[in-house]
Amino acid sequence: MTRSETDTDRKPLPDVIQRLLPPLEPVEKGTRVRSRDGSMVGKATGGRSRCRRAGCAGTRLHVKCPDGTLTKPCTTAMHRREDGAWQID
Repeated sequence: MTRSETDTDRKPLPDVIQRLLPPLEPVEKGTRVRSRDGSMVGKATGGRSRCRRAGCAGTRLHVKCPDGTLTKPCTTAMHRREDGAWQID
């Protein structure tokens, strides 16, 4: 089984469930996202998706790190800084 066969990000939720969930957190392309210790700063790609953890209604921000990797941290484990950037808790 390949990742593409099991990737849940590409499968939309049924409409009835979409209406029950809170809206996705807005994020602008280029918004800075800092690592937990603040040493690494990635940039939001503008993409976002729902968190798939059981019971979580957060938004996963699609973030490109300086080394080129793409991560998707959930906003429930992050906070907004005074400078407008997100930081992972």
